[in-house]
Amino acid sequence: MAVYLVSFVYPDTQQAFLELVEMTEREQRRVADRLALLADDGVIADLYVGPIQAAPTPFRAFWLDLGMNPYLRAAEAA
Repeated sequence: MAVYLVSFVYPDTQQAFLELVEMTEREQRRVADRLALLADDGVIADLYVGPIQAAPTPFRAFWLDLGMNPYLRAAEAA
């Protein structure tokens, strides 16, 4: 058993689903396959079903990455 991150966005509402799930590798593939069909049909977007990061990103590095994101910078400048 391992902990996997399941994440996707509902395109019509821009609300996100995010959950850590304890499951086997076989169960992870099963979830990924099921959700991939929904992503292919446009029901969900930005799908990720996989391992979580082994170590967290330090705040400073994350903050700098946010500052370099062109989409976020454009929105903040507007």
